[in-house]
Amino acid sequence: MILEGSGKSSSPLPRCRTIGAYDIVHDVHGRMLLAGINLELDAGEIACIVGSAGSGKSLLLSILAGFTRPLVGEVYLGESSDHRIDLAGDGTGRIGYSPQHPWLDERLEVWQWLEYAAARSGLPPQTPWRSPDPLERLGISHLRERQIADLSTSEQRLVDFTSLLPAKPRVYLLDAMFDGLDKDRVQRVAEILRQEASRGKGILLTTTTRDNDVLGLCTRVLCLHEGRLTEESR
Repeated sequence: MILEGSGKSSSPLPRCRTIGAYDIVHDVHGRMLLAGINLELDAGEIACIVGSAGSGKSLLLSILAGFTRPLVGEVYLGESSDHRIDLAGDGTGRIGYSPQHPWLDERLEVWQWLEYAAARSGLPPQTPWRSPDPLERLGISHLRERQIADLSTSEQRLVDFTSLLPAKPRVYLLDAMFDGLDKDRVQRVAEILRQEASRGKGILLTTTTRDNDVLGLCTRVLCLHEGRLTEESR
C-alpha cells in the first residue's frame, strides 16, 4: 500500500497495484469521516487500517469494494485507469469483500451457503470442498451443518471469508476479520492470508485493536483518525 508517496514493501514481488483510491471524501450525517484519502495496495501486501469505532474504516472498505459511492474521489482496480470501480461492486469476483456484518442468508446451513456462494461466482457448487477443506483449515468444520442464524458474529465472518476463497480474488478487503477470534483462529486465518499474499494477492484488513498477532502479520499498518490516513513506522 502506498500512501501519499512511496514506501518500502517487504514483498519480493515486483510492485503492481491491485487497487487504488484517490482523493476519497465522504461524510455521514454531516460528519466528515474521510477527508481526501489516497492509498494504493500492491500485490503481495498485507496492510491493516487501525482506527476507533466509527472512524470510517468500514465506510472506506465499502467504497473500495464499490458498494458506496464517495462524495469525491475514484477507485481503480489493477494498474489500468480503465478499470474504475463504480456502484454495485466489482461484479467479477476480483474483489473478495467481507464486511463487518456479513451479508449471509441466515436461513441456510453453512455448507449450503458455501455452495451457493461458489455458484454465485460462476463456479461448480462443489468447489469449496476440493482439498484442502477450508472449514478444517480454519478449525470450524464442526459448523458445517449449523444454521447461519445460530452462529456468532465472529463465526459468520469466518464463514464469509471461507466463501471468498474459491473465487481466488485478486484483492481481499476484510473488515474486522480478526475481531472476536481466539488465538488459534487468528493464527489459522493469518496463515491463509500469508499464502494468498505469496500468490500476489493484495490484502487490506481493518481492526479497532492492536493485537500483536494481527499487526505482526502486516507489511504496513495505517491509522485512520479524524478523516486522515497516516502510515505508522514499523
